[in-house]
Amino acid sequence: MSKTEMSSKPGATSTSSANETSLQGASFVRHDQNARTQPYKPGRVFGNWDVIAKGWYAACPIDDLRRGSVKPFELYGQRLVLFRGDDGKARALDAFCPHMGTDLAIGTVVGNSLQCFFHHWRFGGDGACVDIPCQKGGRTPARASLASYATCEKYGYVWVWPEATAPEPVADFEGLEGEDLVYAFGEPFDRTCHHHVCMINGLDPQHLATVHDIHVTMDVQIAEGSNGRIVDFVLEGEIPNSLPGRALQEAIGDRYRYGMRYADGCVGLLTTMKGLRLGG
Repeated sequence: MSKTEMSSKPGATSTSSANETSLQGASFVRHDQNARTQPYKPGRVFGNWDVIAKGWYAACPIDDLRRGSVKPFELYGQRLVLFRGDDGKARALDAFCPHMGTDLAIGTVVGNSLQCFFHHWRFGGDGACVDIPCQKGGRTPARASLASYATCEKYGYVWVWPEATAPEPVADFEGLEGEDLVYAFGEPFDRTCHHHVCMINGLDPQHLATVHDIHVTMDVQIAEGSNGRIVDFVLEGEIPNSLPGRALQEAIGDRYRYGMRYADGCVGLLTTMKGLRLGG
């Protein structure tokens, strides 16, 4: 079987390589076959796996990080480690000991510091090395430190910010700022795409018709927060007069509104049936 190459030049014809490639009798081409005719161009930030937007990322449920426990967490291919000290505070550091690269996820919490399994170097929540046993009370070198990351606990999760300090906590749902909330966890799922693609899915009325066969005309209102970190979208439209639509009209009225609050390009807060009351 011949391996085929494609040219992007007008009028060019395909050519066959002298080298034959086969797999169980089936021909295949290089994974970059269309690289010249259909190049993938990642956005400067959107959909770009090489860029970590400064924002809050859900690391694990709060109950999974009990006092004195250690848990690994991966953010855009970078391995971090979470631990909870005796004071109950969650902390996050780079996962590998600067001494010999031991994974600190197999380490031990000592007080409010994390001790490496291998040579018992200990690191505080700010990433500074606070003890090297063989130094016998001597000073620890500055280079024996780790990057640290801000943490926040909200909605039942431990969140991590990709820098040592964060400008603000995790965003609130619109209209529920400062309120005590009751929350429950749904089943998590994986999608083989960048999370930015998942986020814009909630703002795409067109795909409701093309993908889900739901034909609803919606108006979109957009408001950007003064801090530049939050964008609020409200989608509103009339409920169609179909059989399912009439049943929905009986419950919530003739119109449907839902809101989506996006924060930092990595958190989406969805409010369904916005401004409506069942039976009213």
